[in-house]
Amino acid sequence: MTRASFEAQAAHRPGESPYSPSHAVAAPGIQRYAQTWTGDNTTSWETLRWNIRTGLQMSLSGMFNVGHDVGGFAGPSPDAELFLRWVQACCLNPRMVMNSWKADGTNNVPVLVAPVVTPGAVTRRVYLPRGPQAWIGFASGQSYAAGTTVLVPAPLECLPLFVRAGSVLPLADSDGRLPTHDDPVRNVTFAAGR
Repeated sequence: MTRASFEAQAAHRPGESPYSPSHAVAAPGIQRYAQTWTGDNTTSWETLRWNIRTGLQMSLSGMFNVGHDVGGFAGPSPDAELFLRWVQACCLNPRMVMNSWKADGTNNVPVLVAPVVTPGAVTRRVYLPRGPQAWIGFASGQSYAAGTTVLVPAPLECLPLFVRAGSVLPLADSDGRLPTHDDPVRNVTFAAGR
């Protein structure tokens, strides 16, 4: 099935690389056709450790294009420390996805990134999806209405990055130097109207 999907994509768009994620455990050779992840995991420190071990085992078995649902797909929302450690552990995986389903409707997708993809641009037009009360500019702290399109500054030194209003992000205090694993972590709440 994975090979059929790969081949159909290749036939539909010759010259482009097919993209095919597979949630299946499969026979040797699947790495030629798809990437996969360690399954719909749960939020816990044990699962974080298990994901790393499973990803390494999959890579040793030939399935090197792997990743994990960062922060846990199901279960409680991760606290700031667990979420930060999960992001650190997964940021260099070939597949890094912040994907979740939580019974209370929360999720592990706190930020929206709008990279500049046009040469010489110093602004970026961004659609901010409906859902949160508002979106907050990470660098500026400016509040933007959800469900609107906005034009934001995008100089070379600033990536347009938006946080859902009400999100709490763990940030390391690095005092302008390169951060280390020993830097203290503080939780920053992004509130609408700040």
